[in-house]
Formats: sequence, C-alpha cells, structure tokens
Amino acid sequence: MAVLGLQGPLLLTQATVDRYIRLTKPGAYILGRRARYGGGYRAHYVGRSDDDLGDRLSDHVQAREYTYFWAAYMPT
Repeated sequence: MAVLGLQGPLLLTQATVDRYIRLTKPGAYILGRRARYGGGYRAHYVGRSDDDLGDRLSDHVQAREYTYFWAAYMPT
C-alpha cells in the first residue's frame, strides 16, 4: 500500500535498499515492524535524508532495530 507516495513496506535489508533506492537524492522514509496483533505493520520512526536516501537507510540496516521501511525521493 502506498502511503503519501512512499514505496513499501519493503524488508529493511541492504539488498532491498540497493535494489529499490538507486539514486543519490534526498528523501523521506518510515521505519517499522510487523504488528504483533491485528496484522499489518506499525510505524516506529520517521526520518529524512537531505542528500542520500540510500546511505541513510543503510545506517538503519546496520543498526538492526527495524525490519521494514517505506521510502520516497523528495525534491528537497
């Protein structure tokens, strides 16, 4: 399901980030996990990158705190 133009939910792994986030551009993202009750996903963190969305998401991959993400490039 697209949320405000964001693509996802996508599994937060380096392979997925590399596959879907190919451009070095600013962007916004949401990080989350699967909901324990009721199905679906739960958003836990909203962030942005002013210059490289993929690089910022890679930081979160290494932290291993979240399992899914939604992301979109933004003009600024």
